[in-house]
Amino acid sequence: MNINELKTLGFNSENDADAAEWALGIRFSDFTSEDRRTWRLQELCLKQYALTPDYERAARRAGVTVGEVEAWERHNVLGFVKRKEEAELRFSDTIQVVLLEMAKKPDSPPLLLSWLLHMHMPEKFDVLTPEDMADDPPGPTEAEILQQVAEQYNRMVRERERLLDEEELLVKSEIEDSVSAEILPSERVSYWPMDDPDRTRNN
Repeated sequence: MNINELKTLGFNSENDADAAEWALGIRFSDFTSEDRRTWRLQELCLKQYALTPDYERAARRAGVTVGEVEAWERHNVLGFVKRKEEAELRFSDTIQVVLLEMAKKPDSPPLLLSWLLHMHMPEKFDVLTPEDMADDPPGPTEAEILQQVAEQYNRMVRERERLLDEEELLVKSEIEDSVSAEILPSERVSYWPMDDPDRTRNN
């Protein structure tokens, strides 16, 4: 498989593809056209899952049903189980990035810093309790901090989902073109019916 074909699967170099093959126990050169389509839909699903770890939303992004996503996981289709675990780690990492950016601010509450320290070194640091902060100047409550974290994270998600919207359109257009090229003109149907609000795959 040449580098241009690998790029359609989401890899920028042969080394990255080789590493994925080794980790997942698969060979991209053995992929059928259906495997390539499935991989690309799985990638859309997992990128959404890394932002919002919810099967329904991730399935909708890929234009498949929740049942199909569950089948990918149950049968470990194209190494889906490990790739889902990596998506979960990306979600966790993104949350930590948000916390770190907030903790850098001069007026960052001590409670937020204690969360970060506990996340990275739980054996050394405990999360501050109200008693620990009894002598400190009044600051935001835990609920208020969590609200700030959620707002910051949601802003990041909206920007990343905007980029993912563009990728989704490109991927699904290319998939539909490839499907049309493989079947007779008289058999051609829309891969994602335009009148289907859930964009469920029509196959």
